[in-house]
Amino acid sequence: MQEKSTELLEKILKSYEAYFDISRETEYEGVPVAAEAAFHSRSEKYVLVKKAQLWAAEAHEYTFFLTAESLDCEKLEAYREVILKEGLSRVKPQKDHMYTYVTMIVIADQVDERVSSQIRRMRFHKSYRLSIHGWCDLRVAICDMSGETVQVLTNPAGRELRKMVRAVTDKKRRAKR
Repeated sequence: MQEKSTELLEKILKSYEAYFDISRETEYEGVPVAAEAAFHSRSEKYVLVKKAQLWAAEAHEYTFFLTAESLDCEKLEAYREVILKEGLSRVKPQKDHMYTYVTMIVIADQVDERVSSQIRRMRFHKSYRLSIHGWCDLRVAICDMSGETVQVLTNPAGRELRKMVRAVTDKKRRAKR
C-alpha cells in the first residue's frame, strides 16, 4: 500500500479516536481489516428518579477500514458480504435500540471505473419489528487515491462519509500552507 493511503487511514482514524473505540488489524473470513471502530451511545429521559423512565434510545456504529492496492466490483462485493455479516452479528435489537450503522471505508490505490456505478446502487436497510426495535443501515465509502486529490465514492446512505473524508483531507492541505 502506498504511503499516501497509509497517511489518509491514520488521519481518518485520528478523527474517529475521540468518540470511537478503535482496534487494529483484525480479520473476518479471510478479509484483512486494517482497523475497526465502535461507537455506542445511550440517551434517556426520566422524571425525578431513574425508575420513572419516559424513554431511552441506543445508537451504535461499527466502522470497518479496509485497504487495497486495487479495487474492482468483485472484490467490493466480497468485502460488502463479509463486513455486513460481521456487522449484523453485532446488532442487538430490543425496545431501546434506535439504530445501528455498519460502515465500511475502503482506501484503494486504484479503483476500477465500474465500481462507481456499483456503489451508487449498493443499499441495505433492515428494520426490526417494524422499526419499533430500531433499524440497521449499511454505509459505504471508497477513497480512490489514484489521482492528485482523493476521490470519495459513497452509497446513498454514506453521503455524510464523503464530508468527513473531505474535511480530513482539507485539514491536510491547510496544514501544508
